Amino acid sequence: MEIKIQKKVLEANETEAEKSRKFFRQKNVFVLNMMSSPGSGKTETLCKTLARLMPGVRVGVIVGDICTTNDADRLLKTGARVTQINTDQFGGDCHLSAPLVLDSARKLGCDDLDLLIVENIGNLVCPAEFDIGEDARAVVLSVTEGEDKPLKYPLMFRVADVAILNKIDLLPHLDVDRDLAVGNMQKVHPRMPVFEMSAKTEEGYGPWLDWLKIKVFEKTGRGCKNKGGIMETKKMAFGGTWYPATARECESSIEKFLQEKQGPLAGSFVGGIVPHAGWYYSGSIACRVIASLRSREEVDTIILLGAHMHRQSEPFILGHGAVETPFGEIEVDAELVDRICAGISIRKRPPAIFPDENTLELQNPFIRYFFPRAKIVIMGVAPSLFAPVIGATAVAEAGLLSRKIRVIGSTDMTHYGPDFGLTRAGSGEKAVDWVTRKNDRTAIEAMKRMAEEEIISEGLTHQNMCCPGAAAATVAAVKKLGAVRALELDYATSFEKSASPSFVGYAGILYALS
Repeated sequence: MEIKIQKKVLEANETEAEKSRKFFRQKNVFVLNMMSSPGSGKTETLCKTLARLMPGVRVGVIVGDICTTNDADRLLKTGARVTQINTDQFGGDCHLSAPLVLDSARKLGCDDLDLLIVENIGNLVCPAEFDIGEDARAVVLSVTEGEDKPLKYPLMFRVADVAILNKIDLLPHLDVDRDLAVGNMQKVHPRMPVFEMSAKTEEGYGPWLDWLKIKVFEKTGRGCKNKGGIMETKKMAFGGTWYPATARECESSIEKFLQEKQGPLAGSFVGGIVPHAGWYYSGSIACRVIASLRSREEVDTIILLGAHMHRQSEPFILGHGAVETPFGEIEVDAELVDRICAGISIRKRPPAIFPDENTLELQNPFIRYFFPRAKIVIMGVAPSLFAPVIGATAVAEAGLLSRKIRVIGSTDMTHYGPDFGLTRAGSGEKAVDWVTRKNDRTAIEAMKRMAEEEIISEGLTHQNMCCPGAAAATVAAVKKLGAVRALELDYATSFEKSASPSFVGYAGILYALS
């Protein structure tokens, strides 16, 4: 009898959920159902998310709790429109139902919203069973809850479209296997995106925000279209912090970089690998690699490959418009982008929702300075066997358009120390020696041998490249251009600038035709 009653309850909710879905479709608002157990950090995650989304994205929030308005009070401080549902008046239900959400959405008002977030009641069981008419479901799991929660509560993770592994800043203090936690989530729900984040430090928020903005745009189409024929521009996000904000300051830094060590190299170079830390740490290497790509012939287009991505991440490309730099804008080679997208499966992203990626943006001022008349193609490449296909296809399509191109791949090397969860070689000079002579060296040699599959394997297995997909795609691209030789321009670590327990390696590689 209890099973029959539960079935009737769920069937009634499904009917109401369809009404909700129709309402949200009419209002053209994207609805996200956020679920978790109590104490996962869901509310703080939302606070940090809203702070970085608004005012560009107009957001409303429905908060579900059995009692109190504590979470709603916190979210109100972000400036978002917030309403509360307390279920104690309905018997203390441990989930939100479609009728309750629809009623609250109508009271909140959705006509001027792009995104409606429903913070469901803290529970890893009941909320998973009740459709509320949402477009997507996100589940938040804190590292403090243990790696086995996805296996204990599989339905929650099975019905989620995306997962957040939260509080990763606590990992150095816990006996928790980060990879096992992610693996268990994807064991229950294969290929589900998992964002590893810290609400306290905001580490890892970029990919999560990108995913959310893309989903909102895909449904609403708002905020990302050309207006009055004006070219859309991807604005700088790191100018003034990771690199200088003005042309004069950038030029001064570049002039100094060009005088360091042996300076740029001379040769028939068609591509290179550059690091992407702040200019203070790795700008010199990146600058000299990109300067070495200059030649007497006019370069039409620079192909820039990078992005922090998981193996299952979807590759993306800047579809049109331009990118902003202190020296002026760089126009996207939209014709070449269209040809690339026609040949392979890669998602176009407009400038308004293109991710803020230091791996890519930090190279733009160098590109604009050394190639002032060149256009650009910018792609995010995941560390999968599809990466070489992306690189080779881009070059093939450029050839069909008679483009003179150069290819730049962006990756830092080993991220070592407690901040990165890698301490196998101790600390201090001993750790630096292990990173420099062993871990980074094997990755650099793979890039110099131009071995695409080995590059990806190295990065995934030994954590000695943060963007092995971009490196592999670059190698495939330069080989397609006829490169037969690699030169190591320089290598360094951030330890040389700041002797911190946590540090990063940087390499500059050039690929030559002879």
